[in-house]
Amino acid sequence: PCKAAKRAVTEVVDLLRQKDGYIIEEIKFPTDGWETYNLYLKLSSAEGNMRGFTEGLEGEELLDLYSPLKQAANLPNCLRPIVAALIDDRRGGLVRSVRNGGITSYAYWQLLADLTDVRKAWAKLMEKNCYDAILHPSLPLPALYCGTSKDLTAAFSYTMLANLLLWPEG
Repeated sequence: PCKAAKRAVTEVVDLLRQKDGYIIEEIKFPTDGWETYNLYLKLSSAEGNMRGFTEGLEGEELLDLYSPLKQAANLPNCLRPIVAALIDDRRGGLVRSVRNGGITSYAYWQLLADLTDVRKAWAKLMEKNCYDAILHPSLPLPALYCGTSKDLTAAFSYTMLANLLLWPEG
């Protein structure tokens, strides 16, 4: 996590340790972070080419700030490994995970099976250890100015785990 996210979690942990009734433990994630990130990307882009996103516009023009995402979504699949090798791991993961033309229904069902495994692993961790809550970084930023989100995609990766698990976050 970035410094701001680490500091936020550390400050909350320090405050909770000062109060009675809280047991604070550091946990080991039951799933791999990069695999979970890529699962989120694959599920959210399964239809390919930002189809659901652009159809949801109902004829309105796509805002310019989404152009880089649209370009990545439309990148030919044969070029994805090359482009991914030239950029950082997080954006490379995005390029590798998204498919021009989308994925098959079989591949989508396999992703849903993977999602079920992730949710079961986290539920098992919670039940086995009798945890009431897990503290983890959320979006480490104040409210964003209109148009700035295009430059901050990596910051949103902190929210992906809670979204996959259908857990509240904030």
